[in-house]
Amino acid sequence: MAFKSFDFQNVAINNLFDYVALGKKNIILQAPTGSGKTAMLIRLMDRILRETPDKLAFVWLTPGAGELEEQQWLKTSQNAEVVKPQYLRDAMSGGFDAGTVTFINWEAVTNKKNIAVRDGDVKSVSRVISEAQTDGVKFIIIIDEEHRNQTSKAREFLETFGDVAMIRASATPLDDKHAEYVKVDEDDVISEHLITREVVLNENLSADDESADFEYFINKADEKRLEIKRAYLSLGLDINPLVLVQFPDEKTGNTEQAREINAERQSLIDDVRKVLVEDYGQDESQLATWLSNEKINIEDISNNNSPVNYLFMKQAVSTGWDAPRAKILIKLRLNSDERFTIQTIGRIRRMPEQKHYDNPLLDNAFVYSNDRKYVSEVLKGHAADRLVRYYLKPNVDKNVFGLISLKRKDTLGNDVPEVAQKFKEQMEIMFGVKGGQTNINKDLLTEQGFEFGTSLHYDMPTGSVRHLEDVVELPRITREIPIVRTRNHGLQLEGVLRALATYLHVGKDTKVIRSMMMDLFRSGEQGGVVPQLLALSVKEWYAFMINNGRRLRDVAKSMDARVGDMNFTSQLLLEDEADKYLHVPVELVNPDGYVVDVETENALLLDRNVYDGYSTANFIKQSSPERQIEQAFQQIPEVKWFYRSKDRGSDYFSIPYDGNNRDFYPDYLVKDQDGITYIIETKGASGQNIDEYAEMKFYALKDYVDGSWGGDEKFAFVRPDNRAGILKYNNTIWDEDVENSPNWKPLTQLFK
Repeated sequence: MAFKSFDFQNVAINNLFDYVALGKKNIILQAPTGSGKTAMLIRLMDRILRETPDKLAFVWLTPGAGELEEQQWLKTSQNAEVVKPQYLRDAMSGGFDAGTVTFINWEAVTNKKNIAVRDGDVKSVSRVISEAQTDGVKFIIIIDEEHRNQTSKAREFLETFGDVAMIRASATPLDDKHAEYVKVDEDDVISEHLITREVVLNENLSADDESADFEYFINKADEKRLEIKRAYLSLGLDINPLVLVQFPDEKTGNTEQAREINAERQSLIDDVRKVLVEDYGQDESQLATWLSNEKINIEDISNNNSPVNYLFMKQAVSTGWDAPRAKILIKLRLNSDERFTIQTIGRIRRMPEQKHYDNPLLDNAFVYSNDRKYVSEVLKGHAADRLVRYYLKPNVDKNVFGLISLKRKDTLGNDVPEVAQKFKEQMEIMFGVKGGQTNINKDLLTEQGFEFGTSLHYDMPTGSVRHLEDVVELPRITREIPIVRTRNHGLQLEGVLRALATYLHVGKDTKVIRSMMMDLFRSGEQGGVVPQLLALSVKEWYAFMINNGRRLRDVAKSMDARVGDMNFTSQLLLEDEADKYLHVPVELVNPDGYVVDVETENALLLDRNVYDGYSTANFIKQSSPERQIEQAFQQIPEVKWFYRSKDRGSDYFSIPYDGNNRDFYPDYLVKDQDGITYIIETKGASGQNIDEYAEMKFYALKDYVDGSWGGDEKFAFVRPDNRAGILKYNNTIWDEDVENSPNWKPLTQLFK
């Protein structure tokens, strides 16, 4: 059973692999709960073992006393293709062998009472580690939920390994300015339907409501549970939504304070259980418990159709535990001033079928709490948000913008054969080669400086490049390096493939590009529709790709820069003759929800927004350019209505870009006084645009408005000119220089 692969995971794995390959020692994977962090790390280990010749062993450290350790071992045993999982007891008896990953819970190596840390009649873990290193084994350490074990004893154990690479993984890692970060964006995880679109905190409750007794919040949660269950049943789904009721961990020690806190905790647990049984008719079989020394009805609780409706859980179960049907979290106030982690919210964000249903009840998760300190912490960390639903103004029609979305069909491919054909054509244009005449092509390319043979003229000095694709820029060396084993040069080849990926637009998975290059240049690989250019042996192909990596990258770059028939996205957006997209009329959702800061003072009502009540209090997750443009709309007399769109979902305007691999959701739709629709995207100022796909999106949107999808709509990208202190727009030729380029003009001129 293999994990399903997602593009954002492939990108993260590529970046993690880069840092390991380039000798980085302090690496942090920051990934939201539900993004497949375990899957990414397992696939990373497999890849490292495949593509590096060293004798490597992994050690995977987990929090807790064994539960998460067992889960990760099981997932690895079921899904890993190369790395072999084992427990600490296996390593203590058989060693840390190359190709293994040893799962260890921190308790086993930080508590001196445990046998693993004691020398004497048996070996200590430090001795077994030392023996493996003496045998030539190199270690890579993976620290799961790394924020949980920042202790001196933990650091002492890690020092046992010496100077080794450490990958620390968490949804909420501690800040480390010396680390190399690989961040998985929450929006990417949402767009793949893996987690809920939003987490709603105390929905439609006032500040007075939030001070109510715990029974009020039990009632709200149970009402929401039944609403969600009815929504599932209406779709014919046998999914029973689960409510989590979180309590603090039991205090250790025999102090009077600890006894008082534990007594208060137990009293609240008993009261909640009594209310659920007596007032809400919950049978004991519908209640589960996962507390310190009490586990009841948890055997099948992860099953979507489990009869358990409520789970009483301790704070320590906030990590490493999966029940995708969990939709609601209750956190109740205690007088003990217990500081709660907000990580538990991640437990209610997974989608049970890894799909959204275009129903806010099923696509969102819900938190109810009467603990004001907890509510404040949740809002501050944006782990959940207050959501307010606004209705369209009476004189605004839901079809006011008259646009058609182009939604990629589920069966839409990456057009890899087409890209391969275009790459071949670019080789023909630049070097005079022709498909099918492999021997003649080799002579032609040799005459033009391409290198052939089975030796490399480029080495891999890991300290001199920051990203693996930069290997194509390394200078040529005078000595030759014969290819004895192709595996030894996998990093150089990966770097070349990564450099090509930037311009081929078939996704970030280099396996696709590798296959394409093999079809074009390797003997025995021809079976597709694109005639071969070369017929090289395996070692010749490796050497050709690595030695000529820069030139091959430049071919892809030139191909990508060509206009007309080379612009694949343009072709599809102009007409879509191949019927590759769903053509969806844009209808505004009524009502629609926007997050709001209810404590915003002197909020300005933005009355040109299509929704009644929308104001600057809704400026929660917006960028500075987005805030600036919304306030600018209020001042431009030609603007009649504006609409702040969202960046995911079938209800919101989008078009494809990046060779059909991605969906682009522009930020705003605007209607002027003459009835013209404007599609507007905002970006940062000069030097502050962090979107590497900005230019590609610009031309995709330009092509869309030149097509035949609506009426006389227009488009613009808008960015701040910080020097002039104004917003500027561009709808002609993309460039980055907002301050000096004539392509960027004052926003007010767009509507004149």
